[in-house]
Amino acid sequence: MTTKFYEITKSEDGVFNTKNGTLINLMKPEENHYCIKDIANALSNICRFGGHVNEFYSVAQHSILVSYMVPKSLALEGLLHDATEAYLGDMIKPLKNRIPTYIAFEAKFGLYIDKAFHLKKGYQLNEHIKMADTLALKMEHEALQIGNPELMIQFMKQHNLIIKGKHIYSPEIAKLLFLARFNDLTESI
Repeated sequence: MTTKFYEITKSEDGVFNTKNGTLINLMKPEENHYCIKDIANALSNICRFGGHVNEFYSVAQHSILVSYMVPKSLALEGLLHDATEAYLGDMIKPLKNRIPTYIAFEAKFGLYIDKAFHLKKGYQLNEHIKMADTLALKMEHEALQIGNPELMIQFMKQHNLIIKGKHIYSPEIAKLLFLARFNDLTESI
């Protein structure tokens, strides 16, 4: 497979490269352009809370946690609930809520990602996923901003998610675990 890379000086036309060389057009997203390896790579390198944490903590690790907080039948949706951020970046919620254009792009990309991975949510998060996302947010805030990780560690121990004694993953580990979780959830599909 030949990898094409777009000239960065032409970014005003809304086209950008993924790590694997796919060209994504913000104005004309296509269903076949979304790759789990690109999603895992990008989310593992994006820090939650706009980087305002005691230690780097990726969107990929957050997504893994959410996938364990919902019923197994929703785990893939939980894992991919923030997949749009792999292509659009993460934005802190107070700002995101004030930028309708970003929300429109997020909805459009969400629909294409749902189709690409055969999800049936129509980019409307299931109530279980919304509740899990909120619970994860509170747990992460407590651990990463306040400095009290006990609840997060307890949850991660219950699901065998402590890796080499650590409850915070490096980007490399988060990427590998995200891909492993995806493979586990899709091997029977």
